[in-house]
Amino acid sequence: MTKITATTLITSGAKALSLTDVAKASGASVFHFCKVFKKTTGLTFTDYVARTRLEGPVALVKTLS
Repeated sequence: MTKITATTLITSGAKALSLTDVAKASGASVFHFCKVFKKTTGLTFTDYVARTRLEGPVALVKTLS
């Protein structure tokens, strides 16, 4: 559930995405969300957001090359 919630919010195009907003959307405290998110994805929330947001532009550059 945590991964689905985070992925949905991250890819929805929200520019000002906060850890607090995502934790609230998942129904967990920030501490619990971070702990479960890292255990589930192997990445911190910040690292996951950065990686996910870069996947689109990287794929575009690869297709243009």
